[in-house]
Amino acid sequence: MKRFTRKKRSQVIQPSSQITSLTLSRRGNKEETPAIKFFSTKSNRLNHNLANISLVNPSALPIQPQTDRSRQQNTLVVTDPKALIRTPPPELKSTQNIIPLGSPVQIIETTKQGKTTYALVQELMPAQVYGPVRQWGWTARTNLNTFDLTYATPLGDSSRQGKELTTPKTAKIDYNQDSQAKKSFISVGETRSLDQNFGVIKAGTSKLKSPDEPTGEKIEFPLEVVVLEIQSQTIQTSTEGQSKHKERVYAQVMDYEGNEFWIDKKNLTLLSSRIIEKELVVGSRLDNLKKDPQKYSKVLAALEKAFNIKLKKLLKKKSFTNNQLDLLERAQEFIFTFEKPQEPVLQVSKQARENGETKLNEDLIKRLDLFYKFLYHEKLINDAPTGGYGARSSKIAHYNAMRWTLAPKSGALESPASRLKFARELIDINGRDDDGNQWATSSQVQRLKTALQQTDTKAQEPEILSIITEIRGSVKLATAICAEGYAKSDSRRRPNIRPGGISNHCGGEAYDVTFPFVFNYYDPIVDALALVFGLHRPVKDYAKSPEYWHYERVGINLDERADPEEFVAQPGQQEEIEMK
Repeated sequence: MKRFTRKKRSQVIQPSSQITSLTLSRRGNKEETPAIKFFSTKSNRLNHNLANISLVNPSALPIQPQTDRSRQQNTLVVTDPKALIRTPPPELKSTQNIIPLGSPVQIIETTKQGKTTYALVQELMPAQVYGPVRQWGWTARTNLNTFDLTYATPLGDSSRQGKELTTPKTAKIDYNQDSQAKKSFISVGETRSLDQNFGVIKAGTSKLKSPDEPTGEKIEFPLEVVVLEIQSQTIQTSTEGQSKHKERVYAQVMDYEGNEFWIDKKNLTLLSSRIIEKELVVGSRLDNLKKDPQKYSKVLAALEKAFNIKLKKLLKKKSFTNNQLDLLERAQEFIFTFEKPQEPVLQVSKQARENGETKLNEDLIKRLDLFYKFLYHEKLINDAPTGGYGARSSKIAHYNAMRWTLAPKSGALESPASRLKFARELIDINGRDDDGNQWATSSQVQRLKTALQQTDTKAQEPEILSIITEIRGSVKLATAICAEGYAKSDSRRRPNIRPGGISNHCGGEAYDVTFPFVFNYYDPIVDALALVFGLHRPVKDYAKSPEYWHYERVGINLDERADPEEFVAQPGQQEEIEMK
């Protein structure tokens, strides 16, 4: 592979004076403002410099967080509505008084008793406000939380304003319900759509040079293609002297030989990039093409182009603050200019990398590691990440899924009908599943049989409910959603009656990690940034158990991308792609 000396950023990126800026909606600013710029090569690539990532390098010097930007001062706020004021140590007895929720405070002194830390706090006066400062007294340190809203998504509705400071950062704020914040909100459906870059064309479909120009050729057999772009056009027709407007949708595609053409989208069935077998994600369609290097390279370039186009369109539809737009632009620059060695490194345990038959996808680790470095570099987190749950065997996933089914929070056994179905499953497996997990004792199974002998279903219900309550008391119930390890048709899934597919942890395609953000963990800016790094959070909006910590890949494999140094042979070869 030919290598070149990396050029300085000034040599690679066009000066801002040469860029024609386009307007993007920025909340609270009606002036024309710069657009998000996506850096790419002439081949329209979105360069993710994964070749330069060091996953293990203890001797590396740490990234120096940027300090040349003005940021809002970190604000320590009371986030517990029952923040009791206590007497001075060592007694620290409750005075029954509380510090009002949302009060900005300053810590004067701290002390620790047992495992609890207490802080002496006083009122934090707003800037340019003078007068006597109120000393609140002692309170538990856990009642306070530090916020930095420089890049946070502001809430516009009067009923929600200020919730960014009064809501614990780990508690979900419904940004999609706020009239202003919903303009930045990115749904799971939108992120999933970025992966629909393949399709199958029906036999007999006409090829087009452009939406308005036919080629005269037709596709003889069903053809799998890469979907580059989808456009809609309004066509004016005239019937009996009356003019009508009709919308037609066209798709630009590329076959695996590298030929690009257009078709009528009604003849195209979109496919996910992911390959799913028996409800389990087992790889990507791109993997199937690796046997043919020539086709593989062409499809890879097309997929990069498709992902780039979709990502630009998605972000363009959203409304970000000035600071957020600058942050998104720096995320692109960070990927483009990243060089090793750099710390910190995302620590992934051996158990998270491999569990039973499952191995964690290395590309997912690389993406998360680079994302972590950027968050640290920009001071968007205030501590090291926690958690770290990756690969999960089918057996463990099944066991955890049963713990979630039994949990009242899941709602799986909420209705009499669902409880009756569960009781029958327990009887059929005699209380023990194929993995050897004992969910009901022989005595409980016999009681269920006796209860079901009654013809009146209402008469059956008390005993069934009583036994389910007993089982719940013997199992450590799950507090968050856990997907299954087995397909619905697999007998090993019994006695789980809850619907749903197989956990992506079982395919090594998911990683649970908590990044301690300086703003609310569900803030839409997190999802926008994650997409730049090829990541998304598909469970963040699940009503019964939203997960801010669950990350999966979106887009093509980043480790398949070429090293951007290849394309920096001469200054000026790079071009900036602006949001349009």
